[in-house]
Amino acid sequence: MTRSLVLGLGILSLCCGQSVPRGYTIPQFDFSSDSNRQVIVDREPGQYLGHPTTVLLEDGKTMLCAYPKGHGKGPLVLKRSTDGGLTWSPRLPVPENWATSLETPTIHRTIDSAGKRRLIVFSGLYPIRSSVSEDDGRTWTPLAPIGDFGGIVAMADVVRLKNGSYMAVFHDDGRYFSANPPPHPTAPVFTVYKTISKNGGLTWNAPIAIARHPLAHLCEPGIIRSPDGRQLAMLLRENSRKFNSFVAFSNDEGKTWTDPRELPGALTGDRHQGKYLKDGRLFLSFRDTTLESRTRGDWVAWVGSYNDLVQGREGQFRMRLMKNHKAADCAYPGVEVLPDGTVVATTYGHWTEGEPPFVVSVRLVPGDFDMLKKFQTTTVFWQQFEVAEAIVAAKDPSVLPKLEPWLTHQDWHLRGNAAFIFGRLGDPRGFDVITAILRDHSERPEAQGTPGGKWSLQGQIQADRYYAAHLLGDLKDPRAVPVLVALLNDPVVNYIVPWSLGHIGDRSAVQPLIGLLRDRNPSMRVLAIYALVELKAQEALPALRVLLNDRERCNFDKMESVAEAASAAIAKLQPH
Repeated sequence: MTRSLVLGLGILSLCCGQSVPRGYTIPQFDFSSDSNRQVIVDREPGQYLGHPTTVLLEDGKTMLCAYPKGHGKGPLVLKRSTDGGLTWSPRLPVPENWATSLETPTIHRTIDSAGKRRLIVFSGLYPIRSSVSEDDGRTWTPLAPIGDFGGIVAMADVVRLKNGSYMAVFHDDGRYFSANPPPHPTAPVFTVYKTISKNGGLTWNAPIAIARHPLAHLCEPGIIRSPDGRQLAMLLRENSRKFNSFVAFSNDEGKTWTDPRELPGALTGDRHQGKYLKDGRLFLSFRDTTLESRTRGDWVAWVGSYNDLVQGREGQFRMRLMKNHKAADCAYPGVEVLPDGTVVATTYGHWTEGEPPFVVSVRLVPGDFDMLKKFQTTTVFWQQFEVAEAIVAAKDPSVLPKLEPWLTHQDWHLRGNAAFIFGRLGDPRGFDVITAILRDHSERPEAQGTPGGKWSLQGQIQADRYYAAHLLGDLKDPRAVPVLVALLNDPVVNYIVPWSLGHIGDRSAVQPLIGLLRDRNPSMRVLAIYALVELKAQEALPALRVLLNDRERCNFDKMESVAEAASAAIAKLQPH
């Protein structure tokens, strides 16, 4: 073990308790039901097909996909596409001993110092073996050991270094690293290793440990090079399921690495694989293992910037690519970007309930990532608001001139969504437009949001004002607090006001909310309690204790009593 790794472990033991959000707040778009995007690579009745790995050749249209007949372990299958993944060949001839593969395969392109191009398929456990093709996958050498060492998901990633060498990374938990491993401990230690090849992948040196954690189980590394080429980021699966995923960085071509630290919940998953989009944003595909996620266990993707990884930010948005119907058994993905910007993401999963997994590609075109265009073409207000959140997450005010006409849109809900973008990106017109909607009782055409399906002008005005009060909470502008407090007795919007006040997070709302605990309406009292918890208002504890015998019930959700809500709030706010 290197000295830097030992020092890093000492530091990690002191800092591993720091809090990182377990969920995410960025929007997530659902593409899982869009079958027009899906291409079946291979499916066999009654047969488990899993864990594909892909490579795109230099012509920008030839792809190879290798995968096992089984869960990781099993005979390897190879297919070729000559049209960028739109269609796939029958199963191709492969060396006989590919049937002896014990682990998830991976395929990588290498080019040696003489310009010789190779494709290499790796198969893990002990020993790690490789199969080499020097004719773009038409013929292959049999699988053969690359050295006297083993590992899991080898090679999880291979990156070309600036000196022309290749660095491959994999992990092991002590079971497969050597021919005679020690007895497997009750609490295994996961270690991430690197190995270097100086001849285009034909031979590899002895592995060196580069990452380990005293509590977290770090594995399945995926490497992204920074846009300027100066830094490597290594994303890591966390297998104990007690932490988020991790990331470590290297500024010296993998010689040394920073201490691994937790990523935001939005990036928590297994087997991260990524590529840059044509516009410079980063696309990452993985199995969703976010600790708090409505799509946990599904195949998802994340879009953001490399700097989001560095700064520990959530990114711009997520996408559910396909819904998986069995536990979390899916999504060891390959990701390729075609010359026209189309993303071809390929993986396995239980895509049909009750049937074995099969291999599918999902195709995403550049327009799928153009949030401005998506905002302008989305007409359902709540769906458009999700797009607005993604635009805000990109922190790019250059979009505002193109959205100016929306600030006077005749659908007040869509007008409010545009104003939300302006406000969150620092343009005062956003706040002004939303507060103007709250004050506006003028004539307007039929639009969205009216309950019951029967339109009336009065109903439209009420719906527009209610939505504007909600948007002030989303805007999180403290200037909205007095505006909202004045509406606590407004029968049209008062139900949403406590939520908005809590969401804004400004403590000037605490006393008005404490006063609301005496409201005649039990629903308003419960909503005030929720908002005070959101504001962490310990000064509300005396007033909350007074409500412990209040048995009146609210009229929403679980219809809990005021006393029940107060008791739960006291438990959260009480100093420990």
